[in-house]
Amino acid sequence: MKFQSIKEYFYKLNTIGFILLLMPMVVFIYLYYLPVERELWVPEREQSWALLAIFLAVYLVGLTVVNWWFREKIRNMTKVIELARKMDKYSAASIRRMITYCGFSMLMALGFFLTSDSLFTAAFLFIGLVMIFHWPSRNSFCRRLDLQGAERDMVLHDLDLIKRKKRA
Repeated sequence: MKFQSIKEYFYKLNTIGFILLLMPMVVFIYLYYLPVERELWVPEREQSWALLAIFLAVYLVGLTVVNWWFREKIRNMTKVIELARKMDKYSAASIRRMITYCGFSMLMALGFFLTSDSLFTAAFLFIGLVMIFHWPSRNSFCRRLDLQGAERDMVLHDLDLIKRKKRA
């Protein structure tokens, strides 16, 4: 991701995150307000529960794999010396993780569309909360990459390496 300052970096990362958070919400709201007269694809309650169990199992396995992969990427990033490279790799890993959460949210929206079961709504909201809980912030960036001293101050307080002198 191209950025001119640390402030711009986190602005772009948050913008991408908000888009990935709102996109499944828009799809879900659209599917929620579709006409009720349509025929359900999974009409029986037992089939709906089975579909929910399958989707939740896929989500839990996917969540485990994605968080394991993210932790491995973070472990590799801590070995990188340059802060800009750490930021590039962190944004790529965070965006990939948010994309997977977006995909799982879409899966729950699909389940709601097929069954009209409110448990898919609860699962959808749970995934949204997990995504918000794993949101990439300045503090989490510093904590996960174990930044110390000047690098930590630069990230937390929008400082740049080159201080520009003001003209009189």
